[in-house]
Amino acid sequence: MAEFKGSIIKPGGVLYKEPTPIDPSRFADPVALMTEWKPGADGASFRTHKLVRVNPNKMAFKMTGQIIALFSILPLSGVFLLFYVFSGHMSLLPLGLGIGFVLFGVYLLLYQTDPIVFDKSTDLFIKGRKKADRSPDPDNPKNIVDLDSIHALQLLSKYVPSKRAYYSHELNLVLKNGKRVRVISHANKEKLMEDVGLLSEFLGKPVWDATE
Repeated sequence: MAEFKGSIIKPGGVLYKEPTPIDPSRFADPVALMTEWKPGADGASFRTHKLVRVNPNKMAFKMTGQIIALFSILPLSGVFLLFYVFSGHMSLLPLGLGIGFVLFGVYLLLYQTDPIVFDKSTDLFIKGRKKADRSPDPDNPKNIVDLDSIHALQLLSKYVPSKRAYYSHELNLVLKNGKRVRVISHANKEKLMEDVGLLSEFLGKPVWDATE
């Protein structure tokens, strides 16, 4: 377990601790020494994705119902405004807002529903709507990676200060050259650990757990 450099007590008596910088040598792997161990952007305060087996050769992270409901609020509000306008209350402001809410809401839904897929039949990890003929670049991996180039699965935690402070837990792919590719992050550690265990077994890759 990592040492802690301090504690933060928030209202309500909940104790939060910030870990010291991670010592990658504990994983006894030279690639770990080449890898970045700083967490990325904050994840949501709830579970955003769950791992599902699509078929024997494919696993994918799918959005949970909670995040689908969240990102459906905007387009549904737009539909309500348009219904109001076309039911005899014609006005440019609600018409413009309705169209804007629908278009932006649909864009957000499409963006958030970008596929996150591990496919052994193509030997590819793809995050997003990428062209099938695009080739992975191990030096600039971004969101498309050869499965063979994955060296380990990295788990990190990050304290997110807010009115209801929480820890965000992040899953990254570590490539053989030490580069990282962010997969998902959210606050439900128990479910993320379950998903990562299944993914590790599917890919045959070790888990570098630095969440404790």
